[in-house]
Amino acid sequence: LYLASNWGDGAIIQMDKNGNQSYFNTDFQNYYKIAGLYIYGDTLLAASGDTTDAGVSGFDIKTGKKLFHIPLPGVGLPNDITSDKKGIIYVTDYWGNKLYKIVNHKPSVFIKNGLGHPNGITYDVKNDRLLVCSVTGKGAPILAVDLPDTALSVLFETGLVGGTDGIVIDEIEQIYVSEWGGDSVWRFSPKDNYKAEIFSKDHNDPADIYYDAVNHILAVPNFSSNTIDFIDMNESDK
Repeated sequence: LYLASNWGDGAIIQMDKNGNQSYFNTDFQNYYKIAGLYIYGDTLLAASGDTTDAGVSGFDIKTGKKLFHIPLPGVGLPNDITSDKKGIIYVTDYWGNKLYKIVNHKPSVFIKNGLGHPNGITYDVKNDRLLVCSVTGKGAPILAVDLPDTALSVLFETGLVGGTDGIVIDEIEQIYVSEWGGDSVWRFSPKDNYKAEIFSKDHNDPADIYYDAVNHILAVPNFSSNTIDFIDMNESDK
């Protein structure tokens, strides 16, 4: 199954391999607007925003049952979620220009300067660092946050003027970034000094992307058409 958030009404949708859709959870329908999703062990974490108690919600991955909600004090818009090898959870705050961390259900501000409206986030296991899309930073850069010393640096500038949104990384350290206004997904390889390479196009406001490492598929949600494009990465590399 694939899971997709619904910013429009706050439901979470599930889709099977044949494209059949059903509700995974509707507890927050017409209350929260849900942005990024992240599977954390046996729990689905959801960035639940657009309310005074916006934060991160947890759901049982097997049953869809709501388990908890963790408000993020002072958050503007919880956007995307990841975790590191220690199990620490990180959440980007787009409007608040902050990065939160959650340890044992206790949230705190992790970084509050230099993020440039952070959107997508992913964890780079090999280098023990966070990679963050800085939408309004110079050159729309991908920021690297080294762990655990929190050193913040520019890994590279994407040059994408259409607004960077989602980010994932594959097994060989290639980075994929969706460009909202450009209706495209771009690939950046360390072997090519992170030169921008078009990977897929003709999307419709592509948001947070997901890399299915098991089946080698890139899932691209189209925000403005309520669809998901599934790209066979084996075929795209031929």
